[in-house]
Amino acid sequence: MMTRKTAVITARSLLKRGKSIGGRSENSMKGGIIMPYVNIKITNEGATTEQKAALIKGATQLLVDVLGKNPATTVVIIDEVETDNWGIAGESVAMRRKAEK
Repeated sequence: MMTRKTAVITARSLLKRGKSIGGRSENSMKGGIIMPYVNIKITNEGATTEQKAALIKGATQLLVDVLGKNPATTVVIIDEVETDNWGIAGESVAMRRKAEK
């Protein structure tokens, strides 16, 4: 069972982050395809492969539905962060979890 997750979803173009696509820079891509990049950060508390697949599918579909993006060029990355490396309101998630028990 998945525990509560703290998730931040940021969507931005790889080009806006100074990355190249297929060796092509932002300047060489003017008028070309710009692929969306979604980075999902969750605490490392046991999300299953199936749950991660659902996140990837859902984030991709959201960009299709809201922005009309091509799902074939949408990149979704899931980063799992240890709870002692994630803080909320001045406390690590690990400490918050201990306090909840």
